[in-house]
Amino acid sequence: MIKYSQENTASRTSVLYDTFLSVDFSKASANLAPQYSPNSLNMIRDEYGKIRRRMGYYEILDLREDTAEPSVSSPEQNYTVWGLTRYRSEMIVHCGTGLYRVTESDGETQTELIYSGLAAGHSWFYQAGESLYILDGADFFIYDGETAKRVEGRTPILGLGGTPAGSATLYEQINFLTNKWEQHFTGDGSSREYQLLLGDLDETPVKAVVEKLQDGELIEQELVENTDFTVDRVAGVVTFNTAPPSPPVANEDNVFITASKDRSEKRALVLGCRAMKPFGINGSENQIFLGGNPQAPNLIFWSDIADPTFWGEYQYAELGQDNSAVMSFSTLNTQLIAHKDPASGQNYLCSVYAEDHNGALIPQVRIDKVVGGSGCVCRYGSAQFGEPLFVTQLGVQAITTRDIAGYEIETLRGDRINRQLIAEPRLSEAVGCVYKYFYLLAVPGESGSVYVLDRLNPTGEGNVLGNAYQYNAFYWDHVPARCWMVDAGELYFGTEDGRVMKFYTDEAASASYNDNGEAYEWLWELPEYVGNRFYNNKAIKYLALRAKAYLRAYVVIDVQVDGLWYEVLRDNVSFGFLDLNDLDLNNLNLSTDRTPKKTTQKYSRRRLDKFAFRIRGDTVARNAVGEPFGLYSFAFEVKERGKHKG
Repeated sequence: MIKYSQENTASRTSVLYDTFLSVDFSKASANLAPQYSPNSLNMIRDEYGKIRRRMGYYEILDLREDTAEPSVSSPEQNYTVWGLTRYRSEMIVHCGTGLYRVTESDGETQTELIYSGLAAGHSWFYQAGESLYILDGADFFIYDGETAKRVEGRTPILGLGGTPAGSATLYEQINFLTNKWEQHFTGDGSSREYQLLLGDLDETPVKAVVEKLQDGELIEQELVENTDFTVDRVAGVVTFNTAPPSPPVANEDNVFITASKDRSEKRALVLGCRAMKPFGINGSENQIFLGGNPQAPNLIFWSDIADPTFWGEYQYAELGQDNSAVMSFSTLNTQLIAHKDPASGQNYLCSVYAEDHNGALIPQVRIDKVVGGSGCVCRYGSAQFGEPLFVTQLGVQAITTRDIAGYEIETLRGDRINRQLIAEPRLSEAVGCVYKYFYLLAVPGESGSVYVLDRLNPTGEGNVLGNAYQYNAFYWDHVPARCWMVDAGELYFGTEDGRVMKFYTDEAASASYNDNGEAYEWLWELPEYVGNRFYNNKAIKYLALRAKAYLRAYVVIDVQVDGLWYEVLRDNVSFGFLDLNDLDLNNLNLSTDRTPKKTTQKYSRRRLDKFAFRIRGDTVARNAVGEPFGLYSFAFEVKERGKHKG
């Protein structure tokens, strides 16, 4: 907050800043409350109201030498890390068009290519039981800890109790992920021709098994096409050389036929989807939901309950018109939300339930409500942050419940960063994740921008409804993330040039403050100061800064006058303390006091209309690494006298 010691403008006034909450790009500097910054870089909340420099990261993996296949869209080498996940004790990495497993053994990192030929695009991971499933927007893979391969869809049983003439009790659905299906018949001992439920079979050999009694024992006889029977593929008729017998047990099926029909077009509709979300009945995550296939932009598909290999013919839904694509999914309590693009701007709130289908329960989707909005523009930016966050033309938004009426609406949540965020040229490629109290949205580009929202104590301004609060925010650069992974409380990211990075976690260690060996800048700019009366002359007399004690800390304070910045103070000693195990003669401080410390400076500058201060590290210019900093308070003394003649 900001505090004034007195109202007499002819006397010296002390101005104290001791609460620092958020960067705010939405307003001019002169219009900001004192706890907000018009320009901040690479800072993060420490404790509430205090901020520190973000920690850096280091390289744990470089796959550039292992990635040899070109991008699908470019003849040039593609090294982009498209996805990261943890499977058992292994790290699984989708880099370029390869899938790699990374293990640690005797302190050494071992990397092995386990599959080649993935699409060069973002991938999704889903673990069910002991298997890891991978979707790359073109195909579907499974990894069991030994090998990775394409998923083979479970073969459904379409009919039970079939007669040779073709009548049957329908049972399961067609599975889009496989060409195969089974049909069970009850032999009559005389019919040789058996009519299948489907015709136009593909060239895959048909299989048949007949159960019968032989020498008083029940056996299963496997029959071979063109040896024991023939097939009319167009009509879907199987003709046995010898009529199968009646069943050994009355009224039980004893003829089992497996046939195949091409379903490549349907399979491509499912596997070509670009958005994925684990979800299920009552919000359980035992199904996979897919959407956003460019060939079917308004369709969503879902797997069977607890079976990612089964995608039934009735397990899809149309959401609105096909001129607006499903961009991403999120959840709100027990509802699935499908966010569509700006062509419609709609958000579909859906429930999942089980429906009886010929005695088998199949999952279905019911559209509960459609919430209008501005449209999702970023497929990989959505995240669960205590509420569903997604990125629109207006910035980061959420689906929330209005306090009084109780109905769902689209609400801005990133107002303090949205103005700068929506100007990012590659916003549609941004990737989001939730790490501890923070939502991180990385936008690819030269700057390596990351926009950070802090869910601790969000605030509102003025007379706003309770649901219209805004998250405090920060802005980072020099973090070239193309995908994220959060594992065991640690944050990782993959880069566009084939490397995997890991953020440091020891906030007190000097070694935690470098970006893979490189310096990165930090700063916090204070709002423009216009005084008790904006039209008076101001004269700066004194300034002071209080900061967290660190072994190595370096600070520069600048003042802005008439739009230009001037250095006021540079200090590399005041905030340190003595540690005999880590001596640095360039920053030597013999104090043993490890509590917060201050630095002060007499300073005289007069006849000012307005001014602003900023606090920074000057680390890039000095190529300095290993310098933490934590800001606690900043103050200056100012005197106002006479009218300013601009």
